[in-house]
Amino acid sequence: MKKIIFLTFSLIFGFALFFIALKQVGLENIISAISVLSFWQIFFILGIFILNLLIGALRWKIVLKAQYPFRISFFDILIAKTVGHSINYLTPIIFAGGEPFKALVLKGRTKIPLDKAAISIVIEEVIFLSVSFLFVILGMFFFFARFTISPIFGFLLVVIILFCLIMLYLFYSRTIRKAPDGKGFFTFFIDFFHLDKIGMINGIKNKVSEAEKEISYFFRHRQAKLAEVSFLAVVEILFLLLAYWLIVIFLGQKLNFGEIISINALIHLIAFIPIPAALGSFEWSQAFIFYLFGLGSNTGMAFSLIIRCVTLIIAGLGILLLIHFEIKVLAKKIGETLQKFITTLKKLFSNDH
Repeated sequence: MKKIIFLTFSLIFGFALFFIALKQVGLENIISAISVLSFWQIFFILGIFILNLLIGALRWKIVLKAQYPFRISFFDILIAKTVGHSINYLTPIIFAGGEPFKALVLKGRTKIPLDKAAISIVIEEVIFLSVSFLFVILGMFFFFARFTISPIFGFLLVVIILFCLIMLYLFYSRTIRKAPDGKGFFTFFIDFFHLDKIGMINGIKNKVSEAEKEISYFFRHRQAKLAEVSFLAVVEILFLLLAYWLIVIFLGQKLNFGEIISINALIHLIAFIPIPAALGSFEWSQAFIFYLFGLGSNTGMAFSLIIRCVTLIIAGLGILLLIHFEIKVLAKKIGETLQKFITTLKKLFSNDH
């Protein structure tokens, strides 16, 4: 019964998130943004974003194949990746909201154990975030080299960057080389904040410790795969930068590499604001930075709306895949429950006779 309730909630959750995002952006704004570009221009930008999804799915498959001897369909991985991407985009939990759904969909389609799927997600996401962060640092270097910004804004950027640096250092130092206390990244925080006093977390602490050993093994002994996944992460980000550059070109403006990479850095940093799809903050940030670059805040607004339109199309696809998956699983669970109920009734009647 709990599984049926969870699946039903997931369906409602998916529908609600997408329509809230659609309402917040505004259908008229979406139509206005799309009308700026031709059909082929929109289609080309959408193609780059979809290509990035394919690259992300390939990264995940490499990690899975390096860790576990399962036969895995790329199509199944792509579906799980698309669902997770959509939920991540529509929820305020950066890089985390869609991860449980990715693991659940992958498990449902491939029978890979949930804990194994979760471990592969952690490995793949950490590698991608590490590479992304290097591009963010580079973007901030170009940004600070060109502009003098307000102390408050600069302080916030420095705090976010330092926080990311500390988290990455803790992860890699406790994953690649053994920490003096013998604790992995996650168990370190569980003990540091005494989270094991919470019954649920205490119950999975040993499993977390075992998972950390598998994660550590990949980073220590799968250097070739690590390099391969890192390279694909770089390729994905370069394609993303290409998409940004093309949108600006299609809008009749020009930006150099330093300006494009600065925009990319700000987009990633804005994602840390806990707002579903960074609604409002994303548009504001792009209007602000395009104004600084002398292209006008209206160009920045058009740029942000075009990206949002393309991303919403992909998010909609992911939600449809989630709904299809959940309905299929829900129907199966309901069928199993009814079968158990019928079997129980038959036993009761047979006992009566």
